[in-house]
Amino acid sequence: MSGAFPFAALTAEVETYLVGELALVPVTLPPDLAAATGGWKSEPVTITTRAYSGDGVRYARFVQLVGVDLEIGNVLCLPDHAYPLPILGADLVSVRRESGMLAADLSPTLPPGPDRDRQLRPLARRRAVRGPLPPGGPLPAWCTAWFSPHALYTRVTREQLAPAVAAFWDLPRSFVDLVRQATPRPELAGEVADRQDGYAAAHRTDDKGLGLLAKMFGATWMERYLGDVLFPPGDATVAGGADHG
Repeated sequence: MSGAFPFAALTAEVETYLVGELALVPVTLPPDLAAATGGWKSEPVTITTRAYSGDGVRYARFVQLVGVDLEIGNVLCLPDHAYPLPILGADLVSVRRESGMLAADLSPTLPPGPDRDRQLRPLARRRAVRGPLPPGGPLPAWCTAWFSPHALYTRVTREQLAPAVAAFWDLPRSFVDLVRQATPRPELAGEVADRQDGYAAAHRTDDKGLGLLAKMFGATWMERYLGDVLFPPGDATVAGGADHG
């Protein structure tokens, strides 16, 4: 379904870009979690999820949630623990087609300091040349621990969408550059794993918006989906792993 805020299509475009640029290979998901049909406000709603892995990226997944007056895309890319790279996360939400919310960031796994600043500097440069966008509204308190200073968080009308999408693309492009340039730092793998697990746990427990999934698809399905697919812990094995065909 394509509407005023085509966030499902944008998610698919980012997926194609990241898979191609980083040579990601598909990861097999449980069929009932990879695609499901539910209901929202007496109307059908569908959710589809695809996952991948590759050199430098241990888990990447892309979600499209579409219904009448509803279009949501979600992106998560978790680097391999041996690479202290930031986490690419994005949430693209349009409810009732009145406005669109875009939130995206490269959430650091490095501790504060010169190495982190150096790593995020190219994104900072990209963000600096963009024109101002409308604010996204009050930021949930739990997000402040994970957002970098260069996060995108905006709520736009249809007329304001194009510059917001252009700004959004700065995030996946910066992520690709970082992965390509990365060198392993195994001495930091434990810290990176802890940071990624904290990020996943915070989303599973504190992101109140995810409760919508229980209303649409049932609480039991939602619990499995959150822990096995959407924000799995670092020691989880998703289904059969990478499918090398």
